[in-house]
Amino acid sequence: MESSKTPLDIAIIGAGIGGLALAIGLIRQNVTYTLYEGASEYAAVGAGVVLGPNALRAMDLIDSRLRGLYDGISTRNTTPEKEHSIMEALMMEEGLGKKQGWTGASWGSGYARSSAHRKALLDIMTSLIPLSTVKFNKRVKTLHQEGTKAFIAFEDGEVVETDAVIGCDGIKSITRRAVLGSTYPDLVEPTYAGRYAYRAIVPMKEAIEVVGCYAPNATMFMGPGCSMSIYPISKGAECNVVALKKDNQPWLYKGFAKEVTREEMIGEFDIDSRLIKLLEARNPRYQYPQF
Repeated sequence: MESSKTPLDIAIIGAGIGGLALAIGLIRQNVTYTLYEGASEYAAVGAGVVLGPNALRAMDLIDSRLRGLYDGISTRNTTPEKEHSIMEALMMEEGLGKKQGWTGASWGSGYARSSAHRKALLDIMTSLIPLSTVKFNKRVKTLHQEGTKAFIAFEDGEVVETDAVIGCDGIKSITRRAVLGSTYPDLVEPTYAGRYAYRAIVPMKEAIEVVGCYAPNATMFMGPGCSMSIYPISKGAECNVVALKKDNQPWLYKGFAKEVTREEMIGEFDIDSRLIKLLEARNPRYQYPQF
């Protein structure tokens, strides 16, 4: 007997990792959706991402094809005995801790640690989504609900009626404002976490020349009020570098990436000179606030 239920129609706002994952899952469940993205095309930029065991299990549940494609682009630690090491911990000070007798320690779990370039991850995800279900250049102006229907007004003048809107629109979320604005207005704006990051992607050959055997394996360097993580991406061809700096001041810059000079960046850290060289690999240099 055929079901008399009317199929749901879902609107997804934002074609980042979250929106794409949702679309792939809805396809597998035969749920009709439209994915709306404000940019003119899928994002082609980004740095490294690390996926833990829960994320990998979620991939299997969303669509086993996604997990298979991820395994094809992911990168593991190069050293076999570090396959299950999440990170090896060292100090950021000159000598990386050897002056204090610290030679490093690893922590891990029973799963093989893996990472990937964000662009490569987005590419495999978009390969599973029919382009006919995606609309670009669609920036949301307002959202509201009438009865059992939701309505989206876009900046280009179009108004869409749908059964449900699911916001995957990130830090500048219009959806969050629509949901929380009237009841929890103080939670609408993102809250600065009190730290910002410097990022760089360094060719692996160059990274090995600078920090040796630490480059092809996930390593975290720690110091007072700061840390740096490095790990392999792009099937071992590149090394992803992320340095975090504690900040006791509010984030007053209007944007979400503040360009700084080399001297400003270097002045932030009193650390091993090899780590400075990794940070210097990228030009221009930006502070990325964490929210």
